Amino acid sequence: MTCMRFCCAVALTTLLPAAPIAAQDWLVQPPPAIPLHVPITQPPATMPPPPPIEASPAPSWKLAAIVQAADRPPTALTELRGAAIAAYTPARTSDWPAATEQLRAIQTALESLPAHAGRADLTLQLRGHVQGLRDAIRDHQAAAGATNANWIARIADEMSAAYETRVPADARLLAFFGRAIEIDAMQQQRQQAKSDVADLRTVWSRVESMVLRQNGVDVAKQFTDSVAQLDGALENGDLGAAARAEVAAADRVVTLLRSAPAVS
Repeated sequence: MTCMRFCCAVALTTLLPAAPIAAQDWLVQPPPAIPLHVPITQPPATMPPPPPIEASPAPSWKLAAIVQAADRPPTALTELRGAAIAAYTPARTSDWPAATEQLRAIQTALESLPAHAGRADLTLQLRGHVQGLRDAIRDHQAAAGATNANWIARIADEMSAAYETRVPADARLLAFFGRAIEIDAMQQQRQQAKSDVADLRTVWSRVESMVLRQNGVDVAKQFTDSVAQLDGALENGDLGAAARAEVAAADRVVTLLRSAPAVS
């Protein structure tokens, strides 16, 4: 009986199907995912990183040249202003050959101006006044010629102020107003001269403190005296002579500021 039970058990074991195999046991598993951002490992200790590359310092003479170039207007701009100042008196006094010669110098300098010399609107105004000077010389119009020459110098001064920062634009306006007052006197326009003197006084109130900070007490006094002389000439006096004295005093102001040490 015992033998029979054993045989039956063996037969049943043989006939029954084996237990199902789990899917993960027979399916091929995919390889592990590769991370999108692989961390950067440090180099082995046996390979130290190379030392940083240090730029060689520029020679002192080269640094000085760079600073000097940044503090100096383009040559063509300086020549343009100089030619405009040189054209002013011949135009005012109807010396047309001399005015024509300076006009040629102005045109040459204008065409040589680099693109970065000044704002586009200033360049446009500059070309307009050069054309105005050309027309005035052609038509022998002294006041118009002197006015356009004065404006050319003023615009060139404004452009130069961006380079030569020791001399602010306000200081450069002093001589412009002096020449404008001289033209007023030539045309016997006393009311316009009064307006120009008032504007001049406003500009000087902003410049005077700069001059005094540079130990320019004498220069400041000379300019203040020249403005007082203009006031007296407005009523009854030689306004043209007073205007020329003011221009000379304005030139001394610019010379003082130009020689001042640079602000670091």
